[in-house]
Amino acid sequence: MYTKAMFRLAVKREFIEYSVLDCVEKADVGGKDKIRTRVLCATRTKEDELEELYKLLPESGLSRNLQCSVHILLGTMCRGIELFKGRWDHLNFDNSTWLIPDENSKNGDPIIIHLSDYSKKWFAELHKLTGHTDWMMPSVKSKDRPYMLPKVLSKAVCERQRDPDAPPKKGRTKNHSTLILPDGHWTVHDLRRTGATQMQMLNVTPDIIDACQNHRPLGSVRRRYQHGESMDQMRNAWDLLGRSLAAKADAHNQTV
Repeated sequence: MYTKAMFRLAVKREFIEYSVLDCVEKADVGGKDKIRTRVLCATRTKEDELEELYKLLPESGLSRNLQCSVHILLGTMCRGIELFKGRWDHLNFDNSTWLIPDENSKNGDPIIIHLSDYSKKWFAELHKLTGHTDWMMPSVKSKDRPYMLPKVLSKAVCERQRDPDAPPKKGRTKNHSTLILPDGHWTVHDLRRTGATQMQMLNVTPDIIDACQNHRPLGSVRRRYQHGESMDQMRNAWDLLGRSLAAKADAHNQTV
């Protein structure tokens, strides 16, 4: 996409006569990107992996704040960058709400997330660790950026899914196989998909799941004329998800 734009600009500025990429289509270079479908919750065709994740996380070698972030990403279905850029003054424990302002949202639309008891519990745990700062996930290394980048979590999760027999890499974690799950490699963004799928399995309607994930409504007419929010339904959906996740966590704790 960026290369084509660069060549089009060169043609417009008359640096070249034509773009050599004009006749190149996606099908010529591998086709369209495949839609990723990896989820960790149970569906009609796969077994649950969340209980296994809850079992592995405490011994994974992930720092406690990164472990909290995994639970929060599952319970709120927010994007990683929205959590890692989050400020504590945007969260209200008394009202069980978390504001993601427009400047932190991927699509530029603000959203107020209702905190289920599950999400509230993990935010409270995270607050014990970072509540002395302005940021939910403060940076401890960067002088130019006050918050941690979500790639820190993504990299840490990826590095803990290497083959158990693989030799440790120099300068990398020795816990290089502590987050391997039965159905194979998983990513941090799969947590967002897992939360949405779990809501779906709990019979939450697709439009409410979209609203909870801060997806814009499909269709220009709906986007143009419908600017309200189904907060009661959204609140119920987050609570349903939270209770489901808490039940899986409790099931694991009872077997320990």
